Amino acid sequence: MTMECLKISLFVIVVAFHTSSTATILDSKGSTSLLPVTTSKESSVLRDILNQESLVRLSLVQRMQSLTMDEMDSRKKVDTLEESLKIVTEKMQILKAENQRLKDELTILKEAHLDLKEDVQQLKITQANDSSELLSFKKKHLDFSLAVNETLEQMRYDKNATDAQLLNFTSHVLTGKRTKCEPGTVLLRDGNIQVLFQKPFEENPSMIYGLVSLDLNRYLTFMSPTE
Repeated sequence: MTMECLKISLFVIVVAFHTSSTATILDSKGSTSLLPVTTSKESSVLRDILNQESLVRLSLVQRMQSLTMDEMDSRKKVDTLEESLKIVTEKMQILKAENQRLKDELTILKEAHLDLKEDVQQLKITQANDSSELLSFKKKHLDFSLAVNETLEQMRYDKNATDAQLLNFTSHVLTGKRTKCEPGTVLLRDGNIQVLFQKPFEENPSMIYGLVSLDLNRYLTFMSPTE
């Protein structure tokens, strides 16, 4: 709209300048017909003035055209700059949104890092407790193993002692040695197990007083004397 107005204004100025120049020339010619004939020198000066005026007007028109073109170029540049500014503004908005998103992600990562540090600390505490419990269990296992070994050793010792007593008693009976045992006399002792004579044995070399057998379960069984 502005460009059309400038074109119309420029056309009006050119027409006005042309009309004014023509009118001046006609007025000059008309006046020369009415006034006394001037000298050729004056006519030459008048023509020079008119020519200079025409040149000035033409220069003014050219200048106006140049200014109009410059204004058009300036308008184009302004439009281009406005479009570029709009694009830059949109990019800035996108970058701001991306920056905010990255800030939010960084905040989430920081919180996750803190949670991870707490988990690692808790894991270290749990691992330390587990290590302590493992050491305690190993100590208990070692103590239990030692106790079992001591018990087995004591059982072997008791078994050997019992076997020795049984062998000694069997040999003593088989040799026919005269022995008299009162009721309740302890014949053999193995831990809490006791073998007692329930009745006395008379002094009779020809009688086997009795045998004591030892089964797999380590139960002692008294065998009655054979007639």
